[in-house]
Amino acid sequence: MQPCGKAGSWLSRWMSSPNRRPGRRPASDRRRLWLCLALLASSRVARADRGAGSDSGQAAAVSEALDAEGSLLHRRLDLSGLACWDRRARSWQPLARPTERLLVLNLWSAHCAPCVAEFPLLRRMTAAWRREREVRFLFVADPPHDTEAVEVIEFWTGQAAAVPDADPCRSTTDKLRAALDNQSQPLTLLVDGEGVVRQAFIGTIKTRGLASAMERLLKLLGPTARRLR
Repeated sequence: MQPCGKAGSWLSRWMSSPNRRPGRRPASDRRRLWLCLALLASSRVARADRGAGSDSGQAAAVSEALDAEGSLLHRRLDLSGLACWDRRARSWQPLARPTERLLVLNLWSAHCAPCVAEFPLLRRMTAAWRREREVRFLFVADPPHDTEAVEVIEFWTGQAAAVPDADPCRSTTDKLRAALDNQSQPLTLLVDGEGVVRQAFIGTIKTRGLASAMERLLKLLGPTARRLR
C-alpha cells in the first residue's frame, strides 16, 4: 500500500485518475483513503497546536512588556544631565528648567532602527501639539555613549524632512538610565511637572494611543500642577 506523501496528495491523484471506476472502491483504495484522511486530520491538529502555542507566546510577551512599563511609573527623573542643540546659536546648551505641565520624553539612538522608523509619526504629533503651551516634546539621544554629540547633529540635519521639527537633545550622563533602570529603545515617557513618570511606552508608539494618554494626563494634572525644580 502506497503512503500518501504530503497529506491529501494521493487523494487528489486518485480523484482525478481517468482509470477510476464508479462503484465500490477496492479494499486497498479504501485503506489508502482512510490513511490520507487520518493524515489530513492529524496535520490540522498539529497546525492548531502550533497556532495556540504562538498565541500563548504572544500573550506572554505582551504581559511582560506591560509589566516592564508599569515598573517605570512614579519614578522621579533627574533631567539636569540633558543638553539641547540650539540651531540658532549652533551650540549645545544645558536644558533649561521646563515650565510645561507635561513632557513627552522620547529616548532614541541614531543606531536604533525602530527609533528612526517612528520619527515621521512623532513629527506629525509634534506639529499637531505645537499650539499646546503646556506640552513639550524632548527627543533625547540616550545613552550618551551610543550617539555622540556630532552624530546627533549630523543625523538630525540629514533627516530634517523626517524627524520632528524641534531641536534634539542628548544625555551627557548616565543619570537618566540609572533612574529608569531600563535600557529599552525607543522609550517614550510622559512626565509631569514634578519630573515623575506618569506613563511609559516601551518600543515604538505605532497606534498605542499616545495622544489620548497625553489628553487624559493634562486633565488629571490640572492647571495648578507644580513645575519641575
